[in-house]
Amino acid sequence: MHSIRSDVEPVDPSLVPLFISELDITQCTNVAILTLVVYNTIITMDKEIKYFWSSPRSFVSLIYFAV
Repeated sequence: MHSIRSDVEPVDPSLVPLFISELDITQCTNVAILTLVVYNTIITMDKEIKYFWSSPRSFVSLIYFAV
């Protein structure tokens, strides 16, 4: 048996384009942030290999890796 929720408020149809616009902005922002993270990872990979992966393991290097 299905029950109808009484706490649901109707959405004004004139606000739907605003919701979609906000979703587009959020998706574009997420893509931009991911692009910057990947770019930063690529351009700093040589330094990470030189200073982190080639040195002996220490407590500080484990903290760096965890972060």
